[in-house]
Amino acid sequence: VNNCESMPTAAEYRIKSLPSAPFIQGQKDICAYDDALTLTASGTNITWYASDMTTEIATGASYLTTDMTGGRKTYYATQTVEGCEGATTKASYTINSKPDAPVVTGASMCEGQIVVPALATSRADDKWYADQNATTFIGVGSTYTPTTAEVGAGDANGNKTYYVQREIKGCVSDI
Repeated sequence: VNNCESMPTAAEYRIKSLPSAPFIQGQKDICAYDDALTLTASGTNITWYASDMTTEIATGASYLTTDMTGGRKTYYATQTVEGCEGATTKASYTINSKPDAPVVTGASMCEGQIVVPALATSRADDKWYADQNATTFIGVGSTYTPTTAEVGAGDANGNKTYYVQREIKGCVSDI
């Protein structure tokens, strides 16, 4: 002002380090009939993003997923410290579908017949049970052949029912 200069003043910049990417827990493959996953990230001021890595879907340490359609799911999380958002961490898991119940080829036999025909399915890892609640395990395989004594212990109509369940990728079918 009026050809007078003031004393210079220092202007300093502080370059803040970017925070590390958060650690995410809760990633595991689930079945379509399971409860939705809650993903949890460790860090400060967590922001959750959709699979496109740009659409913000939530903030906070935990995120309750909502999409329960089958297939691979991917989310991302970052943490923000002192106004700086750090790198993303990927959280992914698969929602596996419920297997169809096995198709059983039933068998019948005549009274007094000694050889009991086998019951059959199409997979070698199907599990056979003596009860509808799947509590009495009786075998595993694509076939089950009951003993003559088991078949003879049928109901008043001469029927004996066995149950089979299929498991694929940790997901079980109806019986």
